[in-house]
Amino acid sequence: MKFLTRVRTYTFKVLNEALLPHYIRVNGASEKHILRWLRKRKVPDNRRFAYSILNALKGGLEADEKNPLSYLNTTFALSLKDSFWVVPTHKAHLYLYKWAHVNLFENEFNPILQEVAFNGGRGQTQGQILSPEPTTDGMLKKCWCRTSQGVIELIKGTGEGDELRYVVAREPLCEYYMPQVAQAMGLDCVVYGLEKGIGEWGRRERFSTCPLFTSQKWGF
Repeated sequence: MKFLTRVRTYTFKVLNEALLPHYIRVNGASEKHILRWLRKRKVPDNRRFAYSILNALKGGLEADEKNPLSYLNTTFALSLKDSFWVVPTHKAHLYLYKWAHVNLFENEFNPILQEVAFNGGRGQTQGQILSPEPTTDGMLKKCWCRTSQGVIELIKGTGEGDELRYVVAREPLCEYYMPQVAQAMGLDCVVYGLEKGIGEWGRRERFSTCPLFTSQKWGF
């Protein structure tokens, strides 16, 4: 799909309808729905450290406030949820990038954004980056990492305030035990692990972990 921008006027050309994102395929390739899909793809405001993530991108929060879609300029809108990405058409001839060189399923994640996503704080990336953090939703603090065996995992912490209750750690414990209940019921599910670690301000925390269950072929 290609779309051109001319002073807030958008021209869309669908090259292959079968490859459109499900939301656009169902609702139609209109300006309204394409822009809504692009906005909803961005990290939501209610995710912990969302503003720190956006501020770490080139231009920071100032660029995001001026244009909610400014994240497209540095992230290609890459995600681990699916295999869609966004490249500026007016600069397409300048891009040497190929999917194999930029997709998040096979390439390393930006370590600065990884740290910012999980622990907050300040960090600054430069130019084009490869990271799933700007397109990962959910309210808990989290980050994606690749293990020494090459397995992509999602690490999730507790809700805001719950990190003070190390023994309780409600969200990680729920995510750890619920798949076990589902398995006992004979349901197919994603299995979560439980880890101990050190969080903000040196506090002990529990984290839940789970392997990536999407791929370049199967999205969510």
